[in-house]
Amino acid sequence: MARAGTNHKGGRPPGSKASHTLETQEARKKAIAMVDAKLAEIFAPQIAKAMEGDTTAFKAVLDRAWGTPPQYMELTGENGEKLFEPNEKLLEIANALLNQQKGNS
Repeated sequence: MARAGTNHKGGRPPGSKASHTLETQEARKKAIAMVDAKLAEIFAPQIAKAMEGDTTAFKAVLDRAWGTPPQYMELTGENGEKLFEPNEKLLEIANALLNQQKGNS
């Protein structure tokens, strides 16, 4: 809280980062650089296993190179029926909140 008669708000200036945050970011950069330097050496055995037909190794290589595919779960009852009937009052409230949010943006 600012003292009377001053414009100083106190604390760290907006946009600046705490020293521990800067140290963590620097450590992360160093770790990434170390892994990048050895990446081919690290992945070579996994790639070799994949090339020999090891499907687990193949999946691991693909997942790390291109990311894991999204997993979907269908949330329906038997034969695709609704799990529950929508509550009209809740839908009204949700729509009102969405419309209010759209008006504020």
